[in-house]
Amino acid sequence: MQDPAYRDNKLGTAVHILPECLARHEGPELVVRTGLLTVAGPDAVLVSNNPYQVDDPAGPGRRAHLDSGLLGVLAVRAETPAETATRLRSGQPHGLTRLATPDDVVVYADVPALPAGLDGEAVSLPTPVRCRISPRALRVWVPRHRPGARSAGRPPG
Repeated sequence: MQDPAYRDNKLGTAVHILPECLARHEGPELVVRTGLLTVAGPDAVLVSNNPYQVDDPAGPGRRAHLDSGLLGVLAVRAETPAETATRLRSGQPHGLTRLATPDDVVVYADVPALPAGLDGEAVSLPTPVRCRISPRALRVWVPRHRPGARSAGRPPG
């Protein structure tokens, strides 16, 4: 989150920086809960407004939609930093939990506050961190033929 590239390419920056961070094997013990799913002991967690694409080599770090009404969750458990980077780049499932959920996502930790990125800014959030989505809370208009836009397969609503 301190890297200047983070704001424009959150997932790509994480893939680049995460292996070095995880090599230290330091940090709080995390537990992520959403609906009936519990992920115990991830080394890093990304909760996003709509899921990021991680399995498309041409567009990692992109979101096809911003109006799905779902939270994207990517929880990473590292055995070695190199394996983690390879998994993130290739979309291999072992060590990765990926999902899209309308349910709240709660991140518990054994510390009173977690370092986090919120809208591209480095912050410290008190634990537990509760994330929820409010579908259609904000209407944003963007040009249909903007740079980097891909066909969504349907006209804008």
